[in-house]
Order: sequence, then structure tokens, then C-alpha cells
Amino acid sequence: PSFLGFIAMFFTFIISGILFLRERLMGTLERMLASATTHAEIVLGYLISFLVVATIQSTIITLVTLVFSTKILENFLQIYTLVLLLATGSVSLSIFLSSYMKTELQVVQMIPIYIIPQIFLSGLIFSLKALPEFLRPLAYTLPLTYYVDAVKKIIYMNTTLTNILPQLIILTAYFILGIILGIKKFRKEIT
Repeated sequence: PSFLGFIAMFFTFIISGILFLRERLMGTLERMLASATTHAEIVLGYLISFLVVATIQSTIITLVTLVFSTKILENFLQIYTLVLLLATGSVSLSIFLSSYMKTELQVVQMIPIYIIPQIFLSGLIFSLKALPEFLRPLAYTLPLTYYVDAVKKIIYMNTTLTNILPQLIILTAYFILGIILGIKKFRKEIT
């Protein structure tokens, strides 16, 4: 179940980052600015469309995983909620980060910078207690850490969403931070 969130985060980050970059490079965003829409409305519009894609993708990933793990079936709605929250946060952050990129290759090069460290530092493969002391603070800045912690509590301790409220709040803050940064960067880039 922990890998569900990683897979959803990985693909939504890459796909939405590349698509937003293409929109910028093709001049679609500049044409939208000629209309009466604001910077925030443009970014939120793209965010909503990418969230629809992320929701469909996360649903497919979760349903395919159900075939391999019946443990997920017992806690399907809770895990699915967490997967969607992590994927939406990745979409909002990829919109922000793709505004710094000039080519699709640069978006793909974000994989070793943003995605790969999360594999090793989030508790996905290694326990956070096994990490060296100096890496633990870095691990707690990564959203996948909170997703993995929440999913492990749901699967192994049979907790409810109210018991993982701190993780939900942090994942929601990750999503909101991506939106705010994306709007600010977009406004700065266009003006």
C-alpha cells in the first residue's frame, strides 16, 4: 500500500509538469492572459484539469493493486483518500516547479532531485529509525514520509482517518503550498 502513493505521486508529478510546461511553451497561457481571467484563475483551472487526470490515474492504480492485495480492500477508502491527497499535492507542486523549467528534459531531470530521495528517506523502503541522524530532519520535509506513515498506521494498526489527522493536515498543507507557490511564480513570470 505504501507504493501506491509513490506511484501516483511519481506519475502525476511528471505528467502535469510536462503538460504545464508545454502549455507555456506553446503560448497558450499568454493567450489566456488576453482574456479577463486572472493569474490565479488560470493556475487553478489547470490545477483542476490535472486533478481530474490524477484522480483517474490514482483510481486505476488503486484498483489494479486491489488484485494483488486484499489488505487494501479492508481499508480502501482511507488509503484511496491518502493516495488522492498525495497526488493532488504533487500536481500543485509540479505546476510550481515546471514554471522554472525551459524544456521537458529539465522536468524529467527533477526525478533524481525530488522523486528519488523520497524513495529512500520516506520510510518506503527503509525505516526512518534506520536513517542516519542528520538525514531525519530532511525526511520530515518530504510529503511521501507522511503518506507512508499514515498508510502503515492504517494497515498495521487498523487506525481511522481521525487517528492520522496530523499526516492529513501536513499533506493538505503540501497541496496548498504548491498552489500558492504556483500562483506567485506564474504571476512573477508573466508580469
